[in-house]
Amino acid sequence: MENIVSNAFNFSEFVDSGVDPRTGSYSISFTLGELLSNKLSGPNFKLTISHNYLNKVDEGFGLGWSISMSSYDKISRKLSLSSGRTFETVLSKDSNELIILHRKTKDVRAFLVENEREIKVVYIDGKVEYIDYESGKLIETVSNLGHEIFFYYRYFNGLLSLSKISDQFGHSITIDHWSNKYYTIINSVAENDIYKRNYLLSKISHGYGRILTSISMVNSSNLKTTIDYKYIDKLGNYAIIQVKHYSGLVETIEYSYEGHLLPNKKNNFNFIPNVKRHTLYPGSEQPKTVFEYEYSLKNYLGYGSNLLWEDGVDVLFYTASDYRYSSQEVMNGSHIIERVYNKYHLLESEKYFRNGVLYKEIDLEYYADLTQGIDEQPNNYSYKKKESITFHLDGIQRTEVSEYGFDDYGNCIFECDKDGTTSFFEYYPCEGEQNQCPAHPYQFICYLKSVETHPVSNTHGENILWNKYKYSLVSNLNDCSYIAESEMNTSHGETTKNHYFDDPNQPRTCGLVSNIEISLNDELCGILSFSYDLNNNERITHITMTGFDGQCATKSEAQNIYSGNLIYRVDHDGLITRYTYNENGQYTSIVVAPDTEKYSIKEFDYDYSSDGNSLLITGSQGHKQKFIYDGMGRQLCHLSEDNSGKVKIIEEIHYNENGEVDHSIERDWFGDHPMEYSTHYYYDLFGELSMTIRPSGNILISEFNPVKLTSKTGIEGLSYDIILNDINGKPLEETRFTSQGVQYSISKRYYDSHGQTIKATD
Repeated sequence: MENIVSNAFNFSEFVDSGVDPRTGSYSISFTLGELLSNKLSGPNFKLTISHNYLNKVDEGFGLGWSISMSSYDKISRKLSLSSGRTFETVLSKDSNELIILHRKTKDVRAFLVENEREIKVVYIDGKVEYIDYESGKLIETVSNLGHEIFFYYRYFNGLLSLSKISDQFGHSITIDHWSNKYYTIINSVAENDIYKRNYLLSKISHGYGRILTSISMVNSSNLKTTIDYKYIDKLGNYAIIQVKHYSGLVETIEYSYEGHLLPNKKNNFNFIPNVKRHTLYPGSEQPKTVFEYEYSLKNYLGYGSNLLWEDGVDVLFYTASDYRYSSQEVMNGSHIIERVYNKYHLLESEKYFRNGVLYKEIDLEYYADLTQGIDEQPNNYSYKKKESITFHLDGIQRTEVSEYGFDDYGNCIFECDKDGTTSFFEYYPCEGEQNQCPAHPYQFICYLKSVETHPVSNTHGENILWNKYKYSLVSNLNDCSYIAESEMNTSHGETTKNHYFDDPNQPRTCGLVSNIEISLNDELCGILSFSYDLNNNERITHITMTGFDGQCATKSEAQNIYSGNLIYRVDHDGLITRYTYNENGQYTSIVVAPDTEKYSIKEFDYDYSSDGNSLLITGSQGHKQKFIYDGMGRQLCHLSEDNSGKVKIIEEIHYNENGEVDHSIERDWFGDHPMEYSTHYYYDLFGELSMTIRPSGNILISEFNPVKLTSKTGIEGLSYDIILNDINGKPLEETRFTSQGVQYSISKRYYDSHGQTIKATD
């Protein structure tokens, strides 16, 4: 099953969402700690595990679960990036570079280094990763400032499994699969145990291997997420069928086990399961949301292409130019999204329906030439060339068109907005320009040289607006050099100059901004100065602003160097605000002006139970307010303490199956007797609020017509306004009418091509 290869998995829906409409797979990810390394200087690392039912390996977290990090397989020559994307590589004949096949965009490069013992992966943003060639495991990440984090492994089930990530100052995340085969414990710790955060992962043996069944924090066992599976014989693996989140949200997943057919009936299995129904139960008596999926017979695996299956190859890359596959997503039986993908897995169109009525279409064009194979595609083939959005209403339609240009490095070089405004982006060449920009150490083109925005017309004397940029080389740690923006000039005469700390002997500040000078028409307007201190595991940042008149104002803030949480803030008037947190990183208190006459405090207490999640806020005078949420984090109730000390519901919010607010109830209390006031909400074809019925019976109208670009607001039976907007949402004409529909006033606004008001009439 590991030989199922498709570039459909290289798009974000597979990594992030519940159900990927391309592949029909359900995936879920959990972040089990984040290493904020080197005293907040980075690089940071999120320990994220994700499930994929095509993955039959147990790395220690259970079958199908893996960590999102870069790796290399020397047998198949596949390079997997931390983004989740996987590409085949081949060693260049002329150098030590590993050529990344089918990765057309030149935003990442890989090299064999250290006598071919390591693979060095360099990214366009300056990050560098080192992968051990033999094991294929990531061993080091270096930030663009030269800071490092390191990765360590132990054998589990005959395979190397990540056991520790650490920085140079004793901050680490450890993973223990070995002390107990049915538990994995993840510890985020700092030196001397100053900071701790622990997760417990429970597993059971289930016939074909161990599977992950629950995740919780060690000291908060009530915050447990549980996972149920079904074994699929044809897959030889487990698929997730239910997830119960600690918040109370329950997800159920139903599959079509004879889902996507494979070309020419591969070996001993003919199809890959796909999700046919995904249901969300938010709890607290709120309605469920049901997503149903249907897929075309042609699919991301290439069925119907008349091509033979080949292990480790994306068959679609070699299909005919007109090969397309599609899916349909139906929410609650009424809201439908139809999607169509081409042979390169690029989304070509989306159509949106509500109750059978088409209301929006999105059509996309790319730089890909579908008549050519993948090897003949331009480097920007997967980038959007043109986007057309068409709105439909009452038999008429309107289309907005935007156009884009991208270079081989994924940089946007041209953009034509829906109103016709065009912007041109120029970048420095990889070899740089003298006194303007240093050469890029890995020959990437990424440093913006200028931006020009051209107006649609110059009828009102509009000029081309531009920004121009310069860069400088900043010395950093470990013989790294950081190329940073040093100057920006604008067509308005504004100049911004950036200066940096560049002493490698001061690693806590090296590469950070030291001051920013702002000038207008060569006259200095102000300076922002930055300084940084480390004290008691806190990084304190001081920012001083000096105005043109020499007057200064300073503000400061302190962050915990392990959690990144804000500890306190001091504003320019000296007012101090302090923050405390629980182990989950949630506020437990906010104190303003401690030890002064202006002292005030808010305390926060959290409760997760089957009756709903709640937040209790206690103010300085002891007054209590309570908020109750459902499993999706939506507010359901607001309670407030009265003079007798009783906490009573003063507001309820109820949702419909589409997740929209259906109605709300406000309560005024007279002793123990409430007066209730209900407000009901109604939505239009586009899902926007269109009508509100107030407790008084008044009907508030808020209609927007995206085809005519008009909005109507007012109270039914009384006066109302109709506003005509331009394509950017700026009001052009506002007309007011009496309850009988008689116009009694009109206001008009006129704009230049940059959207600035040039005339107004009333």
